[in-house]
Amino acid sequence: MKTCRSCGEENLPRARFCHACGLALDEIDQVVQDSRRTVTVVFSDISGSTSLSQRLDPEVFRRVMSRYFEEMRGVLERHGGRVEKFIGDAVMAVFGIPTIHEDDALRAVRAAVDMRSALDRLNIELMEGAGVMMSLRTGVNTGEVVAGDPSAGTLVTGDAVNLAARLESAARPGEILIGNDTHRLVRDAVRAEPLEPLTLKGIGREVTAHRVLEVIPGAVGALRRMDAPLVGRDDELSALQSAFEASVLERGCRLVTILGSVGVGKSRLGLEFARRIEDEALVLQGRCLSYGEGRAMWPVAEVVKQAMVIRDDDTEQQARDKIQSFLAGEDDAGSIAREVSELIGLSGPRSGAGPGYRAVIELFEALARRRPLVLIFDDIHWADSAFLDLVREILEASEDAPILLLCVARSELLDHVPTWGAPEDGASTVTLAPLDDEECRRLLGFVLGRSSPTTEAQERIITAAQGNPLFLEEMLAMLIEEGLLQRSDGRYHLELDPTAIKVPPSIQALLAARLDRLGAIDRSIVEAATIVGEVFREDEVASLLPAAVNVGLGERLNALVAREFIRPETAGVAKSGSFRFHHTLVRDVAYEAIPKGRRAELHLRFADWLESSARAWSRWLQEALAYHLETAFWLRAELGPVNHQISSLAERAADQLGSAGRKAHAAHDMPAAANLMRRAVSIAPADHAGRLEMLPLFAEALVEIGEYDEAGAVVTEAIERARATGHRGVESHALIIMLKLPKRQGFTVSLGYGISGGGEVRKPGVD
Repeated sequence: MKTCRSCGEENLPRARFCHACGLALDEIDQVVQDSRRTVTVVFSDISGSTSLSQRLDPEVFRRVMSRYFEEMRGVLERHGGRVEKFIGDAVMAVFGIPTIHEDDALRAVRAAVDMRSALDRLNIELMEGAGVMMSLRTGVNTGEVVAGDPSAGTLVTGDAVNLAARLESAARPGEILIGNDTHRLVRDAVRAEPLEPLTLKGIGREVTAHRVLEVIPGAVGALRRMDAPLVGRDDELSALQSAFEASVLERGCRLVTILGSVGVGKSRLGLEFARRIEDEALVLQGRCLSYGEGRAMWPVAEVVKQAMVIRDDDTEQQARDKIQSFLAGEDDAGSIAREVSELIGLSGPRSGAGPGYRAVIELFEALARRRPLVLIFDDIHWADSAFLDLVREILEASEDAPILLLCVARSELLDHVPTWGAPEDGASTVTLAPLDDEECRRLLGFVLGRSSPTTEAQERIITAAQGNPLFLEEMLAMLIEEGLLQRSDGRYHLELDPTAIKVPPSIQALLAARLDRLGAIDRSIVEAATIVGEVFREDEVASLLPAAVNVGLGERLNALVAREFIRPETAGVAKSGSFRFHHTLVRDVAYEAIPKGRRAELHLRFADWLESSARAWSRWLQEALAYHLETAFWLRAELGPVNHQISSLAERAADQLGSAGRKAHAAHDMPAAANLMRRAVSIAPADHAGRLEMLPLFAEALVEIGEYDEAGAVVTEAIERARATGHRGVESHALIIMLKLPKRQGFTVSLGYGISGGGEVRKPGVD
C-alpha cells in the first residue's frame, strides 16, 4: 500500500493520486516535511496498576487492560485526539495531529474529564466481572512540538510532551492537572483551582498548574482579538480629515500617527482615509519591511517611485532624469535629483555630505505645491532610526507646502521611541480601541448583507470577536471556506444552523487551523513565500520549490488569493506577479510552523538564488542577501554547537553585512551603517580578518550618531586586537577615531598610545 503523506490515507501501490484528498502522491513526497506546531498533549495512567497486576491472573489482567484501552481510545478519538502510543498502563494522545483545530486545548480537557467519567462507568463492569476498580491520573499540557508526517511512527517531540507526562505523575488518583498554557486557552470553559508552583522531575523551573474540577457544558475557551475591515471609526476619520484640512489651510506639514494593537484596524483606517481624500490630494504610500533592518529609506524609495512613475527596470540615469524633469524650473533641480536618487538607492553612493534629507524634503515640497500631499508610511514600528529622523525633519523643516504625514504603527513603537507622536506643533496621535458590540453588529451586517444570522448566532460571533475586527474577519473567512457562508448578488449570506459556528480560542489557533486545511502543495507554496517576506514575487517563491510544484504555480497563487491567504500587491511600484500576505499574522504563523533546520536551509537557498539571479547589484539587494544569510546562521546556531560549516556561513553573512555597512557609511547613512556593522561584528568569528578591519568604521558610525559609550568599547577592542595581531593600519585608524570621542565626565579611553605626525604609533609622554 502507498500512504499519502498529506492525509495519511492508504492507497493502492499503483495509485498516482490519493483517492481521499486527490493530490498527486509523487508531488506530495517532495514537499511534505516535519512541522512545528502548537498541540495539546494528554498523558493518563492507572493509579496502582502494579499491585493490580500482582493480584489478578495474567489473563484477567489482560482482559481488564484491553477494555480500559478500548474505552480510553474511544473517548479520545471522539473528541478529535490521536492516540500516539500506549506505554504499559499509560495512554498518550495528541490534539492537533494530523489536523489543527482552533479549540484543541478545550477538546483535550473535555476528553480528560470524559475519560474519568468513562472509567467510572467501566468500573461497574469490572467490579462485576473481575472484582476490581481503577482510578486515573491525568496531565494535560499545551506547547510547541515538532511533528512528523501522518504516515510516520513517531508523531511529536518536544518539551510540551515531557511536561504533560510530569503533570500526570504529580496528579493524585482521580485528578486532572493542566499546565498554565492550557489553562489560558480554556479558562472560560472550566472550573479549576490553582496549585502551588510544582517542582517536577526533569523540568528545570517551577511549573504553574491548575486542578480541573469540571468542564462547563457548551462553553468556549479563551478568545483573543484580531483585525478586520473598517467600521466604527468615524471619530478617527474626522481627526485625520481635520489634520489634512489644517495642512492645506496653513500650507504646512502635519504628522498624525495611528497607534494600536495588532489587528485593531490601523492600516484599514489609513486606507479608508486615503480613498476619501484621493480627489483632493496626491496620496503616496510606503511601508517599512519587517526584515528590513538597515533599509532605512525603503519607504521613501517607494513613494518617490510612485510619484515619479519610476519602474524597476529603469536605469539609474532614467530614474534620475524623471526626478529632474519633474523638478524643471526649481533651483538646483539637478543636484536635488542626484541626492534623492543616491539616498533611496537608485544610484551609487552619495557624493555629498550629510544625510541628504534636505533634497527629499525639497522634492516633497515641490509635489505639495502642485497638489496637497499625503504620505502614508505603514508599519513604522519596524522603521530604522534614520527613517524616523527623516519623518521628524520633514515635519520641522518643510515650508510653504501642504503635507500630511500619516504613520501607522503597532503600540510597541513607543517601547523603542517613547516620545514619538507626543503632542507638539503639528504632531498628534490617533489611538485605536476595540470596537464595541454595536459596531461589531454593523460590521457583520456589512459583510453578510440582508441575510443576517439569527440573534443567537450573531451574538456568538460578536462575543468571539471581542471588538477586534481581524478576529471577526478571519472567523468569517473560515466559515466561507467551509461553505457555510455563500456569496451571491455581491454579498455573503449565512447558511447554517447557529450551533454549527465554531468559536476559535485564540487568533494563533485560528490562523494555524486555516493554514492546516491547505493541501501539502499549497502549504509548501505558502511556506516558501514566508521565507521571502511579507511581499513576494512568483519567481522568488518558485526558486524555493521543486520543479514539479512550479508547474501551474501562478494558478495556485491565484487560488490562494481567492481563499484570502494572500492578495495581489497593488503598490504602484510592484511588478506583475507580486503578492503580499493577507495579513502579517498569517505570514508569522506559517513561518513559525517551519522547523528551524528547514527554515535555515530555505533562507540559505534563497540567498544563493538572490546572489545568482541579480542583474544589477544594489545596496538594498545586498542587505536582503545579508539578512537571509544572517537568519540562516542564527537558526542553525540555535540547533547545535557551531561547527566549521556554521562558522563558514557566519563569515559569509558577516562579509555581506559588512559590505552593506560600508556602502551605507560611504552614503553617509550612519544609522544604517552602525546597524549593519553591529550585526556583522556580532556574527563574525573573533579571528575573522574582515571583522577587525570593520571595527574602526563601525566605531566612527557610532560616534556620528552619538553612541559614544559603545563607540568607546568598539574602538578599544579594535586597538587591542590590532596591536595583538600586528595590524598597524587598523590600529592607526582606530586611534584616529578615538580622538573624535568627546571628553565627558565618567567616560575615558586610555590605552597608553598616541599617533605621531607621520602616522606612526608611539608611546606618549606624561600629560
